[in-house]
Amino acid sequence: MGWKDSMNKLSRVLEWKTFTPRLEDLISEEEQIVVFSDTHLGWEKSKKREFERFLDYLKDKMERDDLDVVVANGDIVELWRRDDFKVLMENLHTLGKLSELGEKCKVYWIVGNHDYVLKELFSTKPENLINFLRELVLKHRDQKFRFVHGDQYDPTEVEWFFIPLCKGTNDLSGELLYEIGGGVLGGIRSAIGKCFAHTFLKTYLSGQFRERSKEMLRTPEERGIIEIVERNAKEDVKSDEFLIFSHTHKALVDQKSRVANPGSWVEGSPNENTYLTIRRGKVKLNEF
Repeated sequence: MGWKDSMNKLSRVLEWKTFTPRLEDLISEEEQIVVFSDTHLGWEKSKKREFERFLDYLKDKMERDDLDVVVANGDIVELWRRDDFKVLMENLHTLGKLSELGEKCKVYWIVGNHDYVLKELFSTKPENLINFLRELVLKHRDQKFRFVHGDQYDPTEVEWFFIPLCKGTNDLSGELLYEIGGGVLGGIRSAIGKCFAHTFLKTYLSGQFRERSKEMLRTPEERGIIEIVERNAKEDVKSDEFLIFSHTHKALVDQKSRVANPGSWVEGSPNENTYLTIRRGKVKLNEF
């Protein structure tokens, strides 16, 4: 694939996106919902091949009318540890598979801390195939399912750092994305305007910033925050909802506390290649 073809393909992938901070949507009782997260595509520990086979499995379910809603619950691409532009380019095929599910299903991407910068890249087109969110609520009558990535429950994470960590790895990526996006990406100009400022901050800010960045780049297991995040999530559950969060890489379904975590697709995590299904109000943990 030539350079121009690659640029055009990335433009097409990105133009399928829209961003909304919070969204409430209606579902029927019979709709099949699949939730996965923390694939960290672009990281050497990502189980990319297995995840691509999983997307093929979801496409087959979609074509058999056995899939209605897909929730990618954050940290789908790894934009902290690597050059964001290269990560997107390397994973065009995989992201394309995810986008194809939007042809017949509702697809929501809950922005996490490691792919947080993608909230700046959205399209104003009405035919978006993937919706970017920070929080999603799916409702059916008196049932409510709320989806967040879960970094909100991690005391070692500071949201202000998320974009600098994404953009600080490469001071050219934002400009390149702007050039290929043209007029298609309605919200990209603001992201580009911040790109070099964040790169400057990443390079020149105090040692305290750099130390905090190093801490945030460690895995949840290394930081020892899994139990803290789970406890904070349980404390945040509203009386009328079931909360789905991610971030810890540890799969979980706790019916009593009304919380669940789909786990991750990262080598060495407490759970690998796991996902949730929701149907008729029941949340089930599955392994692929």
